[in-house]
Amino acid sequence: MGALLIKSLILAGGASLAVGGGFLAFSKDLFSNSKTIKNKLISEKYQILDTGSNHWSTIFSKYNDSKNTSWKFEGQISNEGDLKSACKKVLEREEDNQSLYKSASKWCVVPRKAEEFVSGLLKVEDGQDGEAWGRVLAAYKKTKVTGDSSTTKYALGDVSVTDSSSDNDAANKKALQKGCKDRKDKFTYDLDFDSSIQDMKEWCLDRPA
Repeated sequence: MGALLIKSLILAGGASLAVGGGFLAFSKDLFSNSKTIKNKLISEKYQILDTGSNHWSTIFSKYNDSKNTSWKFEGQISNEGDLKSACKKVLEREEDNQSLYKSASKWCVVPRKAEEFVSGLLKVEDGQDGEAWGRVLAAYKKTKVTGDSSTTKYALGDVSVTDSSSDNDAANKKALQKGCKDRKDKFTYDLDFDSSIQDMKEWCLDRPA
């Protein structure tokens, strides 16, 4: 009877350890799948930048630009190593910190082009989507504003078109196409990336006839 009791206790202890081990494994998985900025970026098809990537040089130069006043990390970032360390810390923060998430999507990932974020873009090659560009051009001309100094401005600061003559529409379409191409080619690390996305949604998509 004594031997049987001892055997039962050993079996019970083994079962407890198995259950305990399962709980520990479950707990580990639970915490490893926490909603971090890194996990959110990966779920949105970003690739986390490897520390040995050759993109760091370009990204750091953009980060260090004097015009970068909106997407700074805490602390002094004086070189690429500092930026890598900052990214490592930020990527483990909770995903609901929108400000840090936005900064991480600029400085801590493999660069992506703006054209990846807007679907249905018109083709910018000469002669492509001609009718659609005609509709966009007609709407674009209406954004003309003449200032006090007789300077003419349109919705896109770098794209000017001529007014009434349809003879100039081919050149006007090319001007719009160039403006859209310049914006399509922006990378996530560019400081005007977000504004380029908005411009593309407004002026690089077809409009109702």
